[in-house]
Amino acid sequence: MGILIKFLIFYLIKQVILYFETSNEEGTIKYVGLGQYKSIVTHLPFRFDYLQLCSPENPKIINDNLGELITGNKIRESNYEIIIPKNEHCKVLCTVNITSQIVDKFKWLLSHSYTISLYLDNLPAARAYFDINENITKYFYSGGIPFGITLNPNDYETIFIYNHYTFKVDVHKLNNGENVLYEIVGFSVYPSSLQHPNIDELICENNINFYQYEMTQIPQVLQVNTSVIFTYDVIFEESNLTMVSRWDKYLHLQSDIHWFGLLNSNLIILIFTFVIIIIFCRAIKKDIDIYNIKVTGDEFIDEVGWKQVCNDVFRRPINTMMLCCLVGTGIQLFSMVFISLFIFIIATLKPESRASLITLMLISFTLMGTLGGYISSRMYKMFKGKSWLRNALLTSLFYPALLYLMFLVINFLFFVEGSDGAMTFSEIFSLLLIWLCCLSPLVLIGSFFGIKQKIYKFPCRINPCPTTIPNKPWYFKIKYLVWVTGLIPFAAIFVEFLYLMASLWRDQIYYLFGFLWLALLVLIIISSEISIIVCFICLCFGDYNWWWKSFFIGASPTIYFFGYSVYYFQYLKTARFTTILIYFSAMGILSSIIFLICGSLGVFCTFFFLIKIYSMIKVD
Repeated sequence: MGILIKFLIFYLIKQVILYFETSNEEGTIKYVGLGQYKSIVTHLPFRFDYLQLCSPENPKIINDNLGELITGNKIRESNYEIIIPKNEHCKVLCTVNITSQIVDKFKWLLSHSYTISLYLDNLPAARAYFDINENITKYFYSGGIPFGITLNPNDYETIFIYNHYTFKVDVHKLNNGENVLYEIVGFSVYPSSLQHPNIDELICENNINFYQYEMTQIPQVLQVNTSVIFTYDVIFEESNLTMVSRWDKYLHLQSDIHWFGLLNSNLIILIFTFVIIIIFCRAIKKDIDIYNIKVTGDEFIDEVGWKQVCNDVFRRPINTMMLCCLVGTGIQLFSMVFISLFIFIIATLKPESRASLITLMLISFTLMGTLGGYISSRMYKMFKGKSWLRNALLTSLFYPALLYLMFLVINFLFFVEGSDGAMTFSEIFSLLLIWLCCLSPLVLIGSFFGIKQKIYKFPCRINPCPTTIPNKPWYFKIKYLVWVTGLIPFAAIFVEFLYLMASLWRDQIYYLFGFLWLALLVLIIISSEISIIVCFICLCFGDYNWWWKSFFIGASPTIYFFGYSVYYFQYLKTARFTTILIYFSAMGILSSIIFLICGSLGVFCTFFFLIKIYSMIKVD
């Protein structure tokens, strides 16, 4: 565990240093980073050398980490060399002889809306295009640069290949005594198709106006047995934009929508909090006072409502071990998500660092295995369970095994398609070792300390024989309740969930992690408050089987999250079987995380609420 903590501290320090290590001296050589060929239609990424167009040999991987291995999003150095702050014009990159294999792959990628990801100094390339109507240059700040075009979207027989890229690099100039330093604050790309006669007769424009190329220039047609010359320009422009605000132009989404969504969520929280206060301060307080007066006066007590089940409310539920396992795992996941997002926010990590966030989540999930094992074991002992080791093994193996199985399915689908998203056997085996050699022992350690604690003493004794539960209205059955109770929390954070889905499946840059952190907090508070209210009402009807009810009521928003993901799939516009399996497997994993977090905290909050109200009544 100490090794993992040291690794986490080292990793965070490294990320902060990388973030602030941004100044470049004159003459510094930078290489454009090559990502993957990506598509918002198939969601099957391919390596940068899939088309074998000027691919570097043994390229260096930039910012390699565990998260990039899991996502497959490895960024490698290309042969595009940029010398700060030197302008380059019509510089030859390479010459490629087009084969039939390249043409076939090119057509397939283009017909499935693929683009290539380019980076410079960890900035994704913005797409530059000229608006003829407004006579100005505009930029599209989103992932992916096109590598070819066809004049007819339904005809891919005639394809023009983009064999010339113009890189526009915005730099912020700093005077540091004798040295002049440059900060890269912008990176945009203008792709062009130019048919160069030969290596000695390049027809790039001689002026610096790289936004417009004359329409009389002949584009490069993609044909078999032709030699294509790849060239590029580099243009440096000074900018007043500083390093701190260089991401502002990428973050084109309006934060007003997020604030409005959070305001709406806070109003819902206030309403349900007010309801709980009313229940606690008026109804419950009045009942408690009357009940205690009767007890002290030695009068006959004909208690009704929630007080009549005081000797059954903390009775051991069915499937106790499974409930303890799910609650412990849910608390572990809750700690993972909130700690990772909190560190990601305060460490000012870059918005594009999805892989860094995944690495943080994997490390924190492993470390929080101790907490998950402790909670599961402590709760199991509270119910006077005897097989604590079996409970600990179930906690350490059940949900991680499901995650690992789903991951293997997704990885197998990537492998079958020949996608770069597939991990190698050694990488898969490394994850297995992390699970069995790090996570499982930490869960067992936490379980050991949990079982050594004293048995939690309930405020009410438990009768040997359970009380008969009276009949209650049909709408209080759990299969009907979850459809109502899950809708309100889902509606409260729907806006943030919509942006998160766009980031995951539409390749948009997600940056408002603070809003996401608050939105998850809102989701948990609302679902927990609803769980408290519903379980209290059920107790008033004499139904003391609240343990599993509080779990499913708290987890009920998952129905709508997964249901909306089914509806959202139509926007991907794909009927590819592999993509369908990958999409629903990934959304199944995300839904399971929400299910366990909300369900476990629903149990916790309801438990402590009942402990509070039942400790206020006088019982024998």
